[in-house]
Amino acid sequence: VGTANTRDLDTLLILPISVARNTSFLLQTADEKGCVAESMVPVEVKVIRTPTVRDTVYCLGGVASALSAVPLGNATLNWYSDNRLLDVAPIPSTDTPGKQIFFVSQTDGETGCESERKSVTATVLAPPENAIATAYSCVNGKLNVKVSGIEPGYRYLLFGDERFEKLIAEMDGTLNSGVNDTVLSLTVPLPGDMTFWLKTVSATGCAAEFIEQFPVEAIQVPAPTVRDTSYCQGAPAAPLTALSRDDATLNWYADDRLLDGSPVPDTDSSGTQTFLVSQTNATTGCESERSEIRVTVKSAPENDFAVSANKICPQTAASVTLENLDPNHVYSVYSHPESTADALASFTGAESGRLALDDLLDNDAYYYIRRTDEAGCVATTATKLKVGVVQLSLLPETLPPYERDKLYSQLFFSNAEGQMFRLEGALPAGLSFDERGELSGFVYERDAMSEITVTVTDANGCSVSRPYTIEGYFFVPKTFTPNGDGTNDIFMEGYRVVIFDRMGVEIYSGENGWDGTHKNKPAPRDIYFYAIFRGTGKLDETPVKTGYVGLER
Repeated sequence: VGTANTRDLDTLLILPISVARNTSFLLQTADEKGCVAESMVPVEVKVIRTPTVRDTVYCLGGVASALSAVPLGNATLNWYSDNRLLDVAPIPSTDTPGKQIFFVSQTDGETGCESERKSVTATVLAPPENAIATAYSCVNGKLNVKVSGIEPGYRYLLFGDERFEKLIAEMDGTLNSGVNDTVLSLTVPLPGDMTFWLKTVSATGCAAEFIEQFPVEAIQVPAPTVRDTSYCQGAPAAPLTALSRDDATLNWYADDRLLDGSPVPDTDSSGTQTFLVSQTNATTGCESERSEIRVTVKSAPENDFAVSANKICPQTAASVTLENLDPNHVYSVYSHPESTADALASFTGAESGRLALDDLLDNDAYYYIRRTDEAGCVATTATKLKVGVVQLSLLPETLPPYERDKLYSQLFFSNAEGQMFRLEGALPAGLSFDERGELSGFVYERDAMSEITVTVTDANGCSVSRPYTIEGYFFVPKTFTPNGDGTNDIFMEGYRVVIFDRMGVEIYSGENGWDGTHKNKPAPRDIYFYAIFRGTGKLDETPVKTGYVGLER
């Protein structure tokens, strides 16, 4: 109402409404008579925001500064404590741990509007618990500090003086989270008996109230017990070993480089390899001096000997001959080129150079020879040797029967070198045999039969034999007359015969020829078919002759 403000040209009008953001109104003027202006004036309303603030944290007893906030534009800050307007920005107290809450608003310089209040929290932290430490002076110039009660995010400061001016080392608890006891290994000069101070600082930078003081204990860890080793070139190697104390762990080095575990020597090339090993005490973390292990890889011997083998006869034990042998070396024969164990036979160079094997061979065979020196090293490659087996043959396989009054000549032959033939058994009268393998002559005996064996021998003394049957000429009459006159009454007397009629029906079978009867009655005059067998052959024996014969009466 203008009456209440007649002396002010500019009047601040406070309306009982609330807005949350910038907005617009229309202003309409009406005089005391109630007349309203023809037009309305637009009015822009601006909302005053809260200032920007940030909570703060202090350590107990730390130096605090006045709280701050960021106002907008030409606004002024209004600080409150317990709903009481303060003259200036408050300074938190750090005498007691806990939280202190203040509020701040801002008043716009143009409109005089005050924003809402925003809280600012000042937190005073209690000091952390100080860690417990033990210090050990190692003989290798290192100081190992074992810290117990590690907290993630904490820092642990090691000082060499009680005024905390000489910082020796710092350890980050974040790197050791979840580990109760952590050893901090430091390389520091140790003038003798010393005392150190440990300061624990939390993640917020608050230090423990009391600084832990601890003495240094001198520790000497003995070096592990080792033994040099050697291998033959190409032999499989095992990881190196060393004897450590029960509570120590081994540290392996090659070329002053720490290895992940125990090294396995390389035996591909001959020479010497050097490794170092130390042990670290589990309690103190002190590392011993390093012990040296020398690994010698010995060169494998060369198969520089001469080897040979003669051809052998079938079913004969193989043998090999070696020359240019070392009397201190062992020479072994294997059945496979990669074998180095389970030799077929072995002998030293001081023994005979000829070695017999147990194999009885029928065909060519290959053997592999390796040399082992006095150090037990075996040649990496094997010398291959072929043992040839003489393959003899003897022909013909069978002998044809002789013909009556005809010169018989049969030549035996073979693939043997320098072959010589030999005959065992009695020949029928009229035949002869010579060492060239020729059987010749006349056979005068009817149905003569002899069993002989012919053997051929080559220049190596190998031989092969084959049995033969010599059959004389075989006479079968065309007709016979079983009339009881004592002449030609029996067909093929002395032989087993089977007789068939014209229809192929068997009518007789006997062991001593056929007397011309059928079912104990004289057979009629006719043509009959026969099968003749020598002796009393089995039924499945092949007949020596078949044909037909005429029966006359």
